[in-house]
Amino acid sequence: MRRRIKRVRAAAEDKRDGGGDGGVDRLSDLPDDLLLEVILSLQTKEAVRAGALSQRWRQLSAMLPVVGHILVGIPYAAKPTKRQPGWTFDFEQVDRALAARPGLLSSCEIVPDVAPDARLIRRWAEALACRGVRELTLDFRRDPNVDASPVLFLCRSLVRLELHGCRLVPDSPEMLRFPPPLLSVGCLGLTHLKLGDVELCDDTFLGITTACLLLERMELLCCYGFKWFRLDGAHRLRSLTFQYPPETHLDELQMIDVDAPNLEALDLRTLPPPIGIRIFAPKLRSVHLSLPRIRRRCFPTCLSVDRVPESLNSPFLMLKRLYINVALKYERQALCLAVLLQQFTSLEQLNLFIIKGDVPCAGAALSQPEFKDHQWRLEEAGCLRDRLQMVTISGFTGEFYETCLAGFILMVARALKKMTVSLNSKCSNSGKNAAHSLANLKRASSMAKFRVKTSR
Repeated sequence: MRRRIKRVRAAAEDKRDGGGDGGVDRLSDLPDDLLLEVILSLQTKEAVRAGALSQRWRQLSAMLPVVGHILVGIPYAAKPTKRQPGWTFDFEQVDRALAARPGLLSSCEIVPDVAPDARLIRRWAEALACRGVRELTLDFRRDPNVDASPVLFLCRSLVRLELHGCRLVPDSPEMLRFPPPLLSVGCLGLTHLKLGDVELCDDTFLGITTACLLLERMELLCCYGFKWFRLDGAHRLRSLTFQYPPETHLDELQMIDVDAPNLEALDLRTLPPPIGIRIFAPKLRSVHLSLPRIRRRCFPTCLSVDRVPESLNSPFLMLKRLYINVALKYERQALCLAVLLQQFTSLEQLNLFIIKGDVPCAGAALSQPEFKDHQWRLEEAGCLRDRLQMVTISGFTGEFYETCLAGFILMVARALKKMTVSLNSKCSNSGKNAAHSLANLKRASSMAKFRVKTSR
């Protein structure tokens, strides 16, 4: 029994010392430059794992070269003169570009001319995942409707993702591999997401917003296919941009529900407004709204006349800047502006863009606004009296309501420092005279400067 124990101990010591070759570790005796060449011959994923062997290997893994940026193709916004005659996009260019620059990959941008198939997209995603890519841009606007779903599930190291002209829907073969409704999105560390002309669905959007809890900035530009825009518990979100969807998909969106306690910048422009809007963001500092047309069936649930609009279910005590596009020739939109000013108690900068407005829907008789009906709301607006410092009115046409609103602000705002009125390019002579007559009004603030800008 004692002999057996001695043999086991001797074998363990022999194994710990590097085998039966005199206890020498040949691999560790190599210099750092040769060991680095060995690590470079491995895949990036295996090379990073090798850093767990010892302190020396961990230092060598940290010495792996980091590739700054790889661009394959010509950017979509580039001028046509940058394209050389006879140049065509080759799918193998992506593989050659990745093989030519080994090491960890910081950012990559792929802009093909023709749409690749799903298997090719998956091969790119696997290659980029092995390289530890952090920023990725895929632009398929030259040949849209590409299934780019493998990027969401395979590239786990992504921090910034930008997709254009693709599809992220659960009926695609790649998406059916993952269980709905909460799709297993792999890029959990994503902080910046930008989607342009992307077809989504409710399950995909819910899966992204539920898995990516570190999102700080989200931009959805002309995305379609989903009916519920819902952000629940986005505690790290700082900036949100949701711009016009394509006109052919306007009736799909039914609800906008945002719960972001730390949201500071909101750019919400829908055409036309959805059925309902509910926003909880008490730390908002900058808001950009656009109300080009309000339909009769949308107005009662979107903007309430008798009480605070549903989009303002909590007081925005920290809001400083408001950018709003509104057609003041319609009663509903003029009333909406008055209610907004009534609720934004800390507003310091107001940028008002007066637009022409669309033709109202059939059966929706939009009456002309009367300023005296809204004046009591503006008198209750504390921001107009004590906080408002800068006012910019663009697209001024000289109509009665516009003139009365600008004059009221000049005579009431005691903290006003500057008001700029930019005339519409088609403003009549009477409208120009009305704008210049505002300079003769008695101003509540002695520091207020008034300026009229004419369009070129």
